[in-house]
Amino acid sequence: MSWLEWRHVRLPLLLLGALSLIIGLGYAARVLQGLPPFAAVHELGPWATGTVCTVYAGLLADQESTCKVGLLFAGRWFDWWAPLVATLVGAWFGSRFNSGMGFLRLQPLATGRILGVRLVSGLAAITTVVLLGAFLASTRGALDFTWWSSSEVMRSEFWIGTALVWLRGVGVFVLAALLVQLTPPAVAALASIAASLAVLGSSIDPFLRKVTLVYTPEQFGPLSQKEAIPLHVVQAFIAGHLPTRVEADMPLLAGTSAGLLALGVLMALLFARTRVR
Repeated sequence: MSWLEWRHVRLPLLLLGALSLIIGLGYAARVLQGLPPFAAVHELGPWATGTVCTVYAGLLADQESTCKVGLLFAGRWFDWWAPLVATLVGAWFGSRFNSGMGFLRLQPLATGRILGVRLVSGLAAITTVVLLGAFLASTRGALDFTWWSSSEVMRSEFWIGTALVWLRGVGVFVLAALLVQLTPPAVAALASIAASLAVLGSSIDPFLRKVTLVYTPEQFGPLSQKEAIPLHVVQAFIAGHLPTRVEADMPLLAGTSAGLLALGVLMALLFARTRVR
C-alpha cells in the first residue's frame, strides 16, 4: 500500500517541492521582495501593521499613556508566500483522501490502512514542503536589535511562524478531506484553497502570529506626531529602543488544539462512513 501510494503522489510532491524550493530560493536571493517603498527593508524583521499613540492628560493623567506598534515578523513570507505553498499542498492531498477507495478495497486492503497511509502521506508532504521553503528563507537573516538578538528572533518568531504555516496546511488538508466526501475532488480543493486565502493576512487569520510593542510617548518622541511612518523608519526605531513590554498573541496552542480536534472528527466521520458501506 505504501509503495502504491508513493507511485501516485511522487510526481505532484516533486512538483510542489520544486515550487517550495523556487519560492524559498527566490526569497533568500531577494528576488521576491516587498513592493516599493518597502523593498529596502529587512524582510525577515518586523513589519509594522499599525501605530497608535494614546496620551492621557488632566483628570485622566493617572492612566497609562502608550504608543503601540503592531507587528508581523517576516511579512510577505508569513502572510503570503509560505501560506500559499502550504495551502496548495494541503488542498491537493486532502482532495484525494478517499480517491480510488472502491478499487483499493478489492485488492484486498483494509480501509483503516488505506486512510492511515493517506493521512500520513499528506502530513509528511505538508511538513516536507513547508520546511524546505522555511530553511531556505531563513538564510535571509533577521533585523538586528540592540535589545533582542537576531538568533533569538529566528528561533522564536520565525519558527513559531513556520509552525503556524504548517498548521494552516494541515487545516486545509482536513477541510478538503471533509469536503471531498460531499463534492468532486476539484471542487473540494478549490473550496479549501478559497477558504484559506479568504482569511490570509486578515485580522481574523488564526494562523498568523501578531506582536505588539508598547512604548511610552516620551520614547516615541517626534514619531508620535506623525500619522504615516515609513516602514524602514519604524524598523530603525524599534531596533534600537527597548519597549516597556511586548504583547504577543499565542494562536499556536489554539491552532494545535483545533487541528487535532478537526483531525479526530474527520477520522471518526470517515471510518463511520466506510463501515456503513
